[in-house]
Amino acid sequence: MTQDQPRIPLRTCLGCGEQRDKFALVRLVVDNAEILKIDWRQTEAGRGSYLCPDGDCLRRFFSHRRWKRLRVPWTPLQRDHLKRELEMMIQPNKIESLVGLANRVGKVALGQQAVEIALKKRQARLVILAADAAANTMTHFSELIQKSRTPVLTTGLKSDRGRLFARDSVAVLAILHDGFARAIGNLNITDATHS
Repeated sequence: MTQDQPRIPLRTCLGCGEQRDKFALVRLVVDNAEILKIDWRQTEAGRGSYLCPDGDCLRRFFSHRRWKRLRVPWTPLQRDHLKRELEMMIQPNKIESLVGLANRVGKVALGQQAVEIALKKRQARLVILAADAAANTMTHFSELIQKSRTPVLTTGLKSDRGRLFARDSVAVLAILHDGFARAIGNLNITDATHS
């Protein structure tokens, strides 16, 4: 690794046991030595544990009782609450799960105007365009993206992304965090090599 390349912090998923970029994982932290909760911003004090935002890892974590490794004295009610919260966050598409995580911590610019501002201020780390975005939207953002040299990913449908953000449709969004942008880019490369 050269000095120019940023060090990527890796963490181990409690579900699958694989090491991944920490921003591609959900961080769990013990609150007041009593309950386990989700640390959306990955900034709370305490020893963190990590879980892939994936249904299979979530099932392994709860069904194989891997949560017992955390030594947290929590009730079945608290455990069920955490499980429901994680299930609501996890999307069938891993890219959408990471976009949802980035949005929870305020690292997403949503919609044409917000993305334009993020590109002009050089805050955008990755632009995601819906595959069914209008031709003039694609052309407009292609020009802006070329000027700012921001990576772009074309995936998903406007309506599917709209459901993720409780809107009718979302044609374009920008990820404003290096870690999330890198994790989404890596997922896209993995998906492309497996298809």
